[in-house]
Amino acid sequence: MKKLVLLICLVCTTLLQAQEKADYKTVESVTFFGVDYSLVKLYGAREEPYQYKLLFREINNLFRTDPKTYNLPKFFAKKEVALKLDNTNEVNNIINPNDLKIFNKEYKVSDEQIKEHIRNFHTGDTSGYGIVMLATILDQSKSRGHYTIVIFDIESRDILRSKSIEAKATGNSFINYWASSVLNALKVANK
Repeated sequence: MKKLVLLICLVCTTLLQAQEKADYKTVESVTFFGVDYSLVKLYGAREEPYQYKLLFREINNLFRTDPKTYNLPKFFAKKEVALKLDNTNEVNNIINPNDLKIFNKEYKVSDEQIKEHIRNFHTGDTSGYGIVMLATILDQSKSRGHYTIVIFDIESRDILRSKSIEAKATGNSFINYWASSVLNALKVANK
C-alpha cells in the first residue's frame, strides 16, 4: 500500500512539473529582467573594473533604446516580453568593482549558486514567468562572454529551464564589444 501511495505521488509530481513546463511554452507573455552581472568575473580585462560597472547599465539600457536589434519577443518566441530592469540595475549598481577581476579562467558558477540566486532574485510585483540573463564570465583573452539564461516561475522561483551560452564578443567600442556578446547569446537562447 505504501508503495502504491509513493508511486501515485511520484506520478502526480512528474505530471505537475511537465504541466508547468508546458504552460511556459503556451504562454504568450513573459517578463525579461535584463542581464544580471552580480555573479560575473572578468578575465583578461584591459579596462579598469569600474568601467565595467558603467558598462553593465549601458548594456541593459540597450533593451529599451534599441528594441529592434534586441528583439526580445523574437529571441524568446513570445508574443510579448515585458521589460523590467530596475531590480537588475539595482543589483548591478552595488557590485564592488574590486571583486570583478580574476586570474584563473576556470571560474564557474554552479547550478546550486544559480538556484540560490533565483530564490533571492527581486522581481517586484510581477507574476507569471520570468527570464534573466546571468553573466558569469567576460573573457577578453578569448573575446567571449559566458551567460546562463534562466527561465523561472516568478511565484515559486522554480527554474523551468537554464541554458549556458558562450558567445563571441566583437565591435570597435568597449560597449559594442560586450553588447555583441549579449546579442549573440540571445540569438541562440531559444534553440
